[in-house]
Amino acid sequence: MANVITDLRSGTRSFVVLPSEARTASPDTMEFEGLGRASGLVVVVDVTAADLTADIIVKLQGVDRVASGKTWDILTSASLTAAGTTVLRVRPGITGTANVAASEPLPSVVRISVTHAGSGSITYSVSGHLAF
Repeated sequence: MANVITDLRSGTRSFVVLPSEARTASPDTMEFEGLGRASGLVVVVDVTAADLTADIIVKLQGVDRVASGKTWDILTSASLTAAGTTVLRVRPGITGTANVAASEPLPSVVRISVTHAGSGSITYSVSGHLAF
């Protein structure tokens, strides 16, 4: 899996992570630079259709581009298996809730990945929205 890197330092507040599409396998991970200037991040996962065996998990990770190149988990969604909208929130001071919200500052680089755990087709989009 290769990383796709997008620079958000130009002032973008909302962005597409993955457009709506039927998928049966994990797409490339997406990395977004310049998020450290924002006070928070909202990621919206909109599943519009899913086979009975479809199952995805969305993960937000910080990326250390300064020294180690390592990643660390910020927030991981629950398994998404049916049509519906899931909102993931990261912002200091909010109430942390498993699989939904993390009370953490945003690092400069955030990786967003979607892992397909099931074998069926699932149609979804993922978008990001920065708070200032």
